[in-house]
Amino acid sequence: MSEEHVLGPSQAAVTVIEYGDFECPVCKQAAPAVKIMLARFEGRVRFAYRHFPQEEPHPHALHAALAAEAAGA
Repeated sequence: MSEEHVLGPSQAAVTVIEYGDFECPVCKQAAPAVKIMLARFEGRVRFAYRHFPQEEPHPHALHAALAAEAAGA
């Protein structure tokens, strides 16, 4: 899981990095705000997602992250 998943131009003045867990309800709640941010600051902000599975509270998070990477490959 070393590849970064990025939206937005590489020359953007600001890069926002989310460390997320696919099983985390708080991460899910952030998704609409991220969409709004990307639309509002289109071309000026870059968004990167990094997997950060929390295995103890979310026992399926690591498998979900690995499956997402496999699907992306």
